[in-house]
Amino acid sequence: MMRLLIAFLLLAAVSYSREIAPLLVKHCGACHGVRRSVPRGDFSVVTYEDLMQGGGLTQTIVPGDPERSLLVHFIEGRRGEVFRMPLEAPPLTRAQIDLIRRWIAEGAKSDGKKSRR
Repeated sequence: MMRLLIAFLLLAAVSYSREIAPLLVKHCGACHGVRRSVPRGDFSVVTYEDLMQGGGLTQTIVPGDPERSLLVHFIEGRRGEVFRMPLEAPPLTRAQIDLIRRWIAEGAKSDGKKSRR
């Protein structure tokens, strides 16, 4: 029974509204939209639509392809420590990064719930 539950949890799609949005708002929101009228880099994480629109560097998330998604590059520090996000804060954990990577690999879909500003 326990193995079945674990298998189900591993196969369940990552939820944008329950897992990704809260993580991004908590770790990225101070600079990217929650407390700023103009988010840094013109990139906001406030709503799913904002996130998928991208920012000043163009499309930030490539659904189905975490390797080409700039969000992954920044949170993993691939562009150098100076550009690792969140800026001037502890990096995301490996588990948090893996969750974001998995969500993107699954197509970076919304759960259909409308986000609010």
